[in-house]
Amino acid sequence: MSNKKILIIGHEVPFENIIQNILNDEIQCKIAIYYPGYNFLNYIQEYSPSLIIATSGSQESLIQEIKKDKKLKNIPIFLLSGYYDKEDVLASVADEFQSKPADIEVFLEKVKKYIN
Repeated sequence: MSNKKILIIGHEVPFENIIQNILNDEIQCKIAIYYPGYNFLNYIQEYSPSLIIATSGSQESLIQEIKKDKKLKNIPIFLLSGYYDKEDVLASVADEFQSKPADIEVFLEKVKKYIN
C-alpha cells in the first residue's frame, strides 16, 4: 500500500462511505472520512493527507480555512458538489472540481492525478 493518504470531508454519511468504498477498490492508499467539528485543522495536520476530497459545496468556508493555514495550504482539495459550476469553484477555493452526480471513471482519473 502506498504512503499516500486521502481525507474525505463531508456530512452525508452514506455518500462518503460509497466514495470511500470506490476509492478502496481502485486506489492503493489510506483513506479516512472526517465529519467537520471542533479542531478540524488539527485533525487534518495530524492525518497529513496527500489529497482532501470535500463532498459538499456547503464546506466552502472550511476549505477557505484550510487554504489559509500555512501548514495545510498546499494540500490539493477536490470539491465534489452539485452547488457550483467549475469556474466558480476553481476561481475561489478548490484545486479540482466535479459536479454531482459524479461520473465515477472521470472522478477516479482526477483523483489518481493527485495520488500517483
